[in-house]
Amino acid sequence: MSSVSVSASAETTITPKVPKFFSIQHTPPPSPTQHHPHAISTFSLVSYNILAQAYVKNFYFPHSPSHCLSWKARSQAVLTVLKKLGADFLCLQEVDEYESFYKGNMERNGYSSIYIQRGGYRRDGCGIFFKHDRAELILQEDIDYNDLVNSIQNENLLINDEQNDKKAPETRDAEVKSGSTLKGISQDRGGPNDPRVRLKRDCVGIMAAFRLKHSHNPIVIVATTHLYWDPAWADVKLAQAKYLVSRLAQFKALVSNIFNCASSLILTGDFNSVPGDKVYQYLSSCNESSSSETVQNDRENVPIRLCSVYNITKGEPKFTNCTPKFTNTLDYIFFSPSDSIKPVSLLELPESDSYDVVGGLPNSSHPSDHLPIGAEFEISTPQEVQYMLQSHDISTPSANIATQMRHSLNLNSGPSGTSSGRGFFTPSRGFFTPGRGRGRGGRNNIMLVCQLCNRPGHIASHCYHRFDISLQGQYNSNPNNNFAPNTHTPFGSQFQNTNQQAFFTFFGDSLPNNAWYIGMVHRQRGNQPHNN
Repeated sequence: MSSVSVSASAETTITPKVPKFFSIQHTPPPSPTQHHPHAISTFSLVSYNILAQAYVKNFYFPHSPSHCLSWKARSQAVLTVLKKLGADFLCLQEVDEYESFYKGNMERNGYSSIYIQRGGYRRDGCGIFFKHDRAELILQEDIDYNDLVNSIQNENLLINDEQNDKKAPETRDAEVKSGSTLKGISQDRGGPNDPRVRLKRDCVGIMAAFRLKHSHNPIVIVATTHLYWDPAWADVKLAQAKYLVSRLAQFKALVSNIFNCASSLILTGDFNSVPGDKVYQYLSSCNESSSSETVQNDRENVPIRLCSVYNITKGEPKFTNCTPKFTNTLDYIFFSPSDSIKPVSLLELPESDSYDVVGGLPNSSHPSDHLPIGAEFEISTPQEVQYMLQSHDISTPSANIATQMRHSLNLNSGPSGTSSGRGFFTPSRGFFTPGRGRGRGGRNNIMLVCQLCNRPGHIASHCYHRFDISLQGQYNSNPNNNFAPNTHTPFGSQFQNTNQQAFFTFFGDSLPNNAWYIGMVHRQRGNQPHNN
């Protein structure tokens, strides 16, 4: 009887497979803690669509064993995965039973949390769980994509007010009496093409600013969201993505004003968008340019530049959602690249032929139809960045000359014309994406060229390619050997071969001309490459 009992118990439990973090650094960088009193701060983050129990139906998941769909088995398995991952931040989507299960259980494991539930009859929502001994919540805001409906209504009212003002008084009065001024607004009322219906999808997100409990207490903004699912409604998802980035930009500015400091930004979630589609291209605005003019225009106007942490390091996962009918990547971790933050490790994901995913999810190894993704980041203060430069015995002129030139040339100002084209709900209409400039001023003709990606408009320290391990040379334990002598090299002349790993110059006339040098492997003179 005991053996039968054990067998029955085993059939009704889930033993989840918990992934591990792996380093993405090609070689370990020199640690500033060896000489500097302030350590670089690190934190880990996981994003996971845990599959709301409200959506667990046998006809949705006929491939899954019945015991893998029960709330009792799934809830304990999800809790086990979250505890064993042990990330500082857990960004979860499709969270139902928040008050009755997850909040209390996670509190007993050292996590505080914030949560927003979807509107309408939906029972699930998004939550951010954070270790209260590692981070302090200092500010939060909810994101309700139904607010897009109000933007549409305000836009229509303003447009009609402007058109009405231009009409003669007698014409205006006649149209008001006949009701014709309302026909344009109510023509699609109630139908799928009515934007007030189309945009009301009850999708939500949440964003919060945290002060890390480290030596220099850096501030990190963490956001998570769940965009609309239907592939046929791609325009709705793109509108949600634009609204999301706009709100993030406003929130980041608010945090900066209140706390008088810069902040790093991480965006996570289930975006219901595959790599390469319009939503993905808009959100990953730091990635390679798209051939689509529409997408390119949107990316030029994005308020915050973002890149996918997986894409810039080892490539997007082959899939994060796995069922027999659909297997692809829908979940992402984006961050705003800067001098002060970089990813150092990623959460591993299985291959498509791995035993634990064959046949589709959920199963006895994974309690959700999605897989968790994650990353670990390092954050440095400006003082630490300056110290790391000084530790290489870099003398004057200042190593910040490229940044100073960038500001003096105003390369971030975009078009200098005074007029603004109309975008997708322009700021004058209370929305989020500015129109493209249409003035006569044009763009500044003087552009810096990045020494990593060869693209104009930014320098290497702001290029997301700096995270690409393929661009990291072999590490030399002696930092002074990693730089060539600080000598002036006029445009068009050949760099001397000093057997150094990289040539570092402070002279501005060589920066715009794309002059750079890497050891005996690749030498470039002006715009003419030479391979040795």
